[in-house]
Amino acid sequence: MLKQAKPKILVVDDEEALRYTIEMFLSREGYEVDTAGSYKEGLVKLSSICFDRILTDIMLGDGTGVDILHEVNKRNQTCQVVLITGYPNIETATNAVRGGAFDYIAKPVKKDVILQKVAIALRYKAIIDENMKRQVNLDAIFRSVKDAIVTVDEELAVLETNNAVKDICGFLPEEI
Repeated sequence: MLKQAKPKILVVDDEEALRYTIEMFLSREGYEVDTAGSYKEGLVKLSSICFDRILTDIMLGDGTGVDILHEVNKRNQTCQVVLITGYPNIETATNAVRGGAFDYIAKPVKKDVILQKVAIALRYKAIIDENMKRQVNLDAIFRSVKDAIVTVDEELAVLETNNAVKDICGFLPEEI
């Protein structure tokens, strides 16, 4: 029986005490936690480890948590990013979520809030990862079928075709 790996979480905060506190909360719940004390240190960790979840302060001194979020999105990583701020307001929260943040936490952080948000985001990531695996399998099947396959929407607009369409119908997929 395969042992399931512990979820990996990165905590990025320039406040050492808060970083340590969050690390302890999560470690005691069985998560594998790594920490970074700055934006640059967080980027180095992102380059070498694939995380399931990132908790980052918005204000980091040498960068921002939003910059980390943008870097995660640019790298097409599937980890969920939660931004933490000491200056909560509706505009900041809205911009964070619109920018791709999974969630937003106001300081002072509370143990139960952190654990709840981490659990929800990890369940969400598991669903996303499973959907991606299924899509890869479906794509492989779609490409390997020797019969022509044309998928359409409710209005019969062509959404996708496989390579066999050209051989059987004489049309390139983009011509249909």
